[in-house]
Amino acid sequence: MKAALRVWGQILLQNLSRRMVRVCTAPLNYQLDCPPDIRKAGLQRFPFNVLYRVAGGAVQILAVAHHRRRPGYWLGRMSPRL
Repeated sequence: MKAALRVWGQILLQNLSRRMVRVCTAPLNYQLDCPPDIRKAGLQRFPFNVLYRVAGGAVQILAVAHHRRRPGYWLGRMSPRL
């Protein structure tokens, strides 16, 4: 059981890493989630979205959030723009 969880954890981290590379390469290619500037990019095989915005020429990750659990909980954690 523990070995299987470790494998799934590694797969999740690999998917997150690949998605982050794609987001940083072409940040405007992903769906606008909260206008005017917050976008989301989904992970493959996992029910999570990466929520981010482009600020000051950099990609600012706001949250990695589950599709259905407490939507928008991360909004209160946002820092000012870069």
